[in-house]
Amino acid sequence: AAAKANSKVNNKGDGRSDCKAGGDHVAAEAATNEEQALMLYGAGMVCANGWGVPQDEERALAFMRRAAEHGFTPAQYTLAVLYESGRGTRPNEQEAAVWFRAAAENNHMKAQYKYGFWLLELGDTDGALTFLKRASDQGNSDAMYLIGEMYEGGDGVPESMATAGEWYERAHHAGNSEATFSLGLLHANGNGRDRDEARAAELFLEAASEGMHEDAALNLGIMYEKGRGVPQSYKQALHWYEVAAEQGNEEAQVHWSGLRAVMEGLLVAGKDAERAAEKHNGEDGGGGGEG
Repeated sequence: AAAKANSKVNNKGDGRSDCKAGGDHVAAEAATNEEQALMLYGAGMVCANGWGVPQDEERALAFMRRAAEHGFTPAQYTLAVLYESGRGTRPNEQEAAVWFRAAAENNHMKAQYKYGFWLLELGDTDGALTFLKRASDQGNSDAMYLIGEMYEGGDGVPESMATAGEWYERAHHAGNSEATFSLGLLHANGNGRDRDEARAAELFLEAASEGMHEDAALNLGIMYEKGRGVPQSYKQALHWYEVAAEQGNEEAQVHWSGLRAVMEGLLVAGKDAERAAEKHNGEDGGGGGEG
């Protein structure tokens, strides 16, 4: 008879098991320590995500921890995420930090960012900057943006809008919408960057369109309403206020209501002026009959 599909971890190490019993024999099938770690990691991913088997996050955590203890970097990072989010166990920030650091020391980019962020929350700005710069060097835009924020606020580093702008610029080019918005603010206000409202409007548009950034949409609406960096357009202003308001921005709703009232007032005033002109022209025409 044919063997049942997915009844055990196969010799190729795809990790498929029933998450209840199959998988404990992974070590026996693995030829090397590295292969054993890979197979344990695969079993953990299958159990965590329910790929072809009933989902079992507690079992996933156990597999992932064994793989992490073998020094397998992806398992160390995934184990940290499981502890952080409380999947398969209660949330455990300290345990998560241990494994984020382990993965970070093994040059895992996301782990370097997460551990750097955790250190920053603890007030260890020197340690945070070390790991955030390592992540940045590997292209992590969130790390670049966070370093920019540190310099903008003088958080453990000398306050410098110019340096903040440099990091925001890097993060912007790496596709970070928060950095794109922050860079726009620097250009709009002339902080650390030349005052350039046209460039600010471009950046707000990019953040609002691609990053769905509500504050960028709000600021773009203000610029269209005031004609700052863009041709004045109440229609465009209303559009961007609506975009921001739909994302829950209450200030945008206030701006939208205020601008609608202004536009309605202008419409009424225009109609009144038109009627007055018609009346004046009529009176002029009626008074010209004698001769």
